Amino acid sequence: MIIMSNVADIEKNIEHCKKNCLTCPTYQYNKLGGTPPELLFCARGKSDKPVHEIKDEGCNCPACPVFIENDLSGGWFCMFGTKGRV
Repeated sequence: MIIMSNVADIEKNIEHCKKNCLTCPTYQYNKLGGTPPELLFCARGKSDKPVHEIKDEGCNCPACPVFIENDLSGGWFCMFGTKGRV
């Protein structure tokens, strides 16, 4: 299920996301690329992998241009969805 947010699900944002998510320690450790939505969690919502099965290894979100350009907060969108960790 795709959850809409204020972040546009467009190619430009996907490309930024690839540079940040694919190097994120939590993303890599938990192999989140194999579980929908795979990328752009700030726009599409949290991973379908249950949050209790995801080990927090750190977050690259605050360094992502999508995070900065959209004035996001919280990070860890892969675990907590479009609102991020509050």
